[in-house]
Amino acid sequence: MYYLFFSSADFKGQSFKDFIESGKAKTNSDRVLEFLQNNPDSAFSQSQLVAQLRLARRSSICWPINNLCRKGIIEIVGSYYDSETNREVGAYQISKQAISESLITSKSEL
Repeated sequence: MYYLFFSSADFKGQSFKDFIESGKAKTNSDRVLEFLQNNPDSAFSQSQLVAQLRLARRSSICWPINNLCRKGIIEIVGSYYDSETNREVGAYQISKQAISESLITSKSEL
């Protein structure tokens, strides 16, 4: 019989390193902002952003969206009927004012 002894720190350290290197260490605010910056001529509902960003739950995007709107970095540019929720929903887009006034300065401000 053989016994292998590994420190849990060895696994945690390597696991964390792999996680950081995977690119998944971005916050949901960072991911929303990056996605909207890459699609400046399109507007997306929260449900569409959840699907595009492959988030586990719709509720995981509420705070980032509200925070970015409050800071003027993104804005609601319209609304449309969402057949999934059977109601009118807002469509979010990167704020033209944020781009022109350079409100997007660093990730640490998000």
